[in-house]
Amino acid sequence: MLEDLFDKRGIVGARLEKIFEEKGYTKATICKESGVSRPTMDKILSGTLTNKTNYEKHMQKLCNYLKLSPDALIGNGINRANKTRQLRNAMNITSETLAKRTGISIERLKLIESGAAASTAELRDVALCLGVSVNVLQGMNFFEPQIAQSEFHSGVYGTEELELNGFWGHVGILLNNRKEYLWYPITESTRNHILSSMENERLVMPCMNNKVLYLYMPNVKEIILNSFDCDTPEYVNWNPNVDCGEIPLVVYDAMEDYVVMDQNCIETELISKEFMRYLSQLINQKKWTESEMHEVMDGTVVYYNDGTIRHLSVNFGNGFETLSGEISIIYDFGKTEVADNVILVTDYQDSEIVINLKNVSMIQSPLIQVENAICSEFD
Repeated sequence: MLEDLFDKRGIVGARLEKIFEEKGYTKATICKESGVSRPTMDKILSGTLTNKTNYEKHMQKLCNYLKLSPDALIGNGINRANKTRQLRNAMNITSETLAKRTGISIERLKLIESGAAASTAELRDVALCLGVSVNVLQGMNFFEPQIAQSEFHSGVYGTEELELNGFWGHVGILLNNRKEYLWYPITESTRNHILSSMENERLVMPCMNNKVLYLYMPNVKEIILNSFDCDTPEYVNWNPNVDCGEIPLVVYDAMEDYVVMDQNCIETELISKEFMRYLSQLINQKKWTESEMHEVMDGTVVYYNDGTIRHLSVNFGNGFETLSGEISIIYDFGKTEVADNVILVTDYQDSEIVINLKNVSMIQSPLIQVENAICSEFD
């Protein structure tokens, strides 16, 4: 159906471009014989035509000319939600540049962009270059995209289809019975979400360093928002070691495979040799131990109102836990649905831990794991 094409127009544009190339069609010829103008054709191919009525009208012309059904343009690939093309266009990165930086051929990238199945290693290489997570790349993210400011591009640009935000600054959080602020890098979207949700009893903040924060606001003294172009706040404890969102979330996703694999192994379907090299350099630079890496990629920290801290390894994949569900409800609606303010979480030893949320100031959890759990619940 034509309306289905509009929802997948990034992939459809990539498929059309590939069809033109395979059949030897030029855009000039197609435009002349199908009755689609050149500016409109360029928007169709790039997936940026945002008027649904116009899109469907012109796609009908192209389908008639090419003698293709709408289903043929969508295809049956398992990677139909792939957003590589839209992200690349939004960041003004050409397919040639992406191919050069990932080591993936242009031909292979075109297949991936048009919805073909891709290996985890390929998706991670592309996500690293674009500064996102694999979830964002596949259109399977729950939180707003966290776009790292990588060496490959100095900024990102919004479109009507994809609202992209890079690093905005830091949020400093002062909890009850604590003297020091906790600092996290955030996007502009998160900053706006914080400002619009400050009056809520509970607040969820996705952060760029693979943290998602759950705050019970009655137990929070103060929150500071400090943009990247502001001076270092002298009146509070500033942590100079907090990053500026420059590490893409895909790094935290791949780190577990890195830890369990032989670091001298050849390229695999999970992680490429180049990605292994990147991780090795990053880990050496950060001087992370293996335990610190586990804390970064899957550690959950509960800050209680009396000042005590509890470190947990929560099994977010366990159907009995409700922390990810609580986070999703608060992020979407701002109000809890947890009965009696009590949630149950399980750790990797299958111990069940009951937490009274009114005794909590903040719970810090790994964003990627929480997002995967939420999306699996939706599925």
